Amino acid sequence: VSMLAPPGDAALQDTIVRPLRARGYAFEDPVIVQEMISAVRGEAACLPLLQFALFELWHHRDTDHRKLTRAAYTASGGVTAALANHADRVLDAMSGAELALARALLFRLVTPAGTRRPAERDQLLDGLPDHAADVLGRLIDARLVSVRRHGGDIESIRVELAHESLASSWKRLARWLQESREELTALEEIHRAASLWHERGRRPDELWSGDVLHQARRHLERATSPVPKVAEDFVASGVARLQQSQRFRRRLTAAVMTALGLAAITSGTAAWAIWKNAAHAERAQAQAELDSARILQESAYAAQARRDPFEARARTRSAFELHDSRATRMLWAELSRDPLLWRFESRVVLYDVAYSPDSRSLVAAGQDGLLRVFDTKTYEQRVLSGHEDQVLTARFAPDGSLVTGDWSGHVRRWNLNASTSELLVRSDHSVLSVAFSHDGRWMATASSAR
Repeated sequence: VSMLAPPGDAALQDTIVRPLRARGYAFEDPVIVQEMISAVRGEAACLPLLQFALFELWHHRDTDHRKLTRAAYTASGGVTAALANHADRVLDAMSGAELALARALLFRLVTPAGTRRPAERDQLLDGLPDHAADVLGRLIDARLVSVRRHGGDIESIRVELAHESLASSWKRLARWLQESREELTALEEIHRAASLWHERGRRPDELWSGDVLHQARRHLERATSPVPKVAEDFVASGVARLQQSQRFRRRLTAAVMTALGLAAITSGTAAWAIWKNAAHAERAQAQAELDSARILQESAYAAQARRDPFEARARTRSAFELHDSRATRMLWAELSRDPLLWRFESRVVLYDVAYSPDSRSLVAAGQDGLLRVFDTKTYEQRVLSGHEDQVLTARFAPDGSLVTGDWSGHVRRWNLNASTSELLVRSDHSVLSVAFSHDGRWMATASSAR
């Protein structure tokens, strides 16, 4: 049995007091230290929160008496409010145009449910004015937003809110989210469909039409902040396709009317023939749409058979918009009841999977010694290496850190945000499973030893 103890009260007190003592400073009221520890006890991000609160106190320190004062601590709002108060000051210093861009950027970094959502820098700035990059830079400089390289690619920069607490306890952002929740939910659905359409080569048969398209168009027109360009392109392409179809029908109707007029002058028999040809053309077009709907419906059945719910739903939606049939309605109802949201086919054996406590990440332990980390919102995959043998187990600790064990008896702890790990235990036997106590103070491993 191996035991892992996260920073306790004594360690946290050391973290707070020792650096100050080295500079010849102390707290005016020693009780502040205990208040800070109580405020972060049990928090996954206790150290970053302490760091930010202490920075604020240090910035307002009493240099004459070399003290961190009670007045400064009270003014900052304590540990949990320090970051939110700082965020308000940063936004209050912006102009109206800058504030609107900051709001748009923050909306793209938070889900409608109020949780953090990392984004690639290019995607974050997509559809925003050029000076949005300057506003993003100010948010980064103010430490409200953090950046890091993603996947080892020097050109790939991922941006996210500096702390999860910003998405939940910052009153201004919470109010914005509450006021725009319906809009954000609709725009997120449009953006997801647009991203899928773009990734698959912008195929016309995956564009929305009918009432769904009209609703999407209204949502974009009423959006209170700029939307990503890919979403605008998606809706605009759907509108263009619809207008093209309407123009064709108008030309066909005009041709029929003209032909009928000429035929009325020349011959009733000719008019009848032209009308018959026009009716035949309309029937042919209707049959073509019906055939396309049937093809889409068959491809939806095929996607359903291979357990690809995204493809099946997209095909069924397109078929339904071309032709409303009982079979298509039944398929859509069946897909709506299907609990499967996503499926991943691995080429190697996966021994274990684990969900993070916040349900934002899914980790799979592989026979090839690699960890596959999936974002449960976007299903984007990251691959982490660090083990030299088959990874047999993966478990999240209550504080959000990931612990894995391998065939060689090595136990590693991972920081998924930084994609780094450290060796915790080196055993002579394969580590088959890991478990934690409810408070996270104890960790136990089960090995292959008899």
